[in-house]
Amino acid sequence: WKKGLAIGLLLLFCFQLGCAPALAAQQANSWYSYSKHQAVTAADLTYRGFDATDLEQALTDLADAYDKKGQNKRIARLIQTVLEEYDELATQFLLAEVAYYRDVHDATMAAEVETLSMLQLELRNKAYAVFAAGMQSSYAEVVAREIGYDYGAALQAYEAMTEKELTLQLQEQQLIQAYDTAYNSNYTVEVDGVTWTEASFAANPPEDEEQYEAVGLALAQKLNALTGEIFTQLVQVRTQIAKEAGYETYADYCYAAYGRDYTPTDSKKAVSGGQTVNCAPLYQQMAEQAQEGD
Repeated sequence: WKKGLAIGLLLLFCFQLGCAPALAAQQANSWYSYSKHQAVTAADLTYRGFDATDLEQALTDLADAYDKKGQNKRIARLIQTVLEEYDELATQFLLAEVAYYRDVHDATMAAEVETLSMLQLELRNKAYAVFAAGMQSSYAEVVAREIGYDYGAALQAYEAMTEKELTLQLQEQQLIQAYDTAYNSNYTVEVDGVTWTEASFAANPPEDEEQYEAVGLALAQKLNALTGEIFTQLVQVRTQIAKEAGYETYADYCYAAYGRDYTPTDSKKAVSGGQTVNCAPLYQQMAEQAQEGD
């Protein structure tokens, strides 16, 4: 575990947050157990914001409890509060993203996504640091039991993100939103006196092949003009994020963050270094079997 692999730890952390029932069922030799619950529709899943007061207070109290004696039950209770509150924060962030992607021009939701994105990053960083401190205290067994022994062992080596890393993450989020807005803007082009949009081109493209290519090229060039510079800046920011985390490239950083047991170099070898094989007969055989199967 190296500094900057917040994505990898997030996946572990969210798995711990969201899969307690499944883990309990697994211990009973079954992955899934039947449970009754009310039907939930998309309309029920509405964004309502997040108040970080309880989560921040629980983290403060937890850090303070490590220095006192006889705090086993209190520490266990505080950790559960942290997990539950962070789960609510993650849920509200995802709901905000859903609302944002329904209309990326909604300035209010764009602001909410940016705010919650940074709040989630900062509080996750703080939670990891507090849990890591707990693993170095006399309450290590309690902490490991509550968050999971594998997660506890990983967090022992966690290094908190720096202000520069947090700033880069904010810049990344802002650039992603700027790219979304530009990409989904109602841009138009004029070709041979006719005004075209992506929608009109898709719905009623020119029958003439030359004109079809001219309109398609004009739309592509306009989109590139709107998004190209933003994407270039995003590449630069992500390269800085990778280097701050100790990686040469953003690809190296992401491969490690996703927990892959192979590198970008391995991937290139798999693509370019393999012997050429005619897969068509095997593909045809498998396709036929798939069609005949249930």
